[in-house]
Amino acid sequence: FDLTSDGAYGHAAEVAELVTTEFLDRLSDAAHSGVLSEQLSDDLRAAVWFLMHLLPDKR
Repeated sequence: FDLTSDGAYGHAAEVAELVTTEFLDRLSDAAHSGVLSEQLSDDLRAAVWFLMHLLPDKR
């Protein structure tokens, strides 16, 4: 699918944002329940946000 058309890119960005938000929420839950250490959770969270900000924002 064509990421150069604004509609498709906007939709892809929306989906990526939803998935990222869900992932970050689950990271928080895992850290709070002791499944992940707080430090690992924070490191993963930082990595995800860094990768998200590498995407050009065309919205």
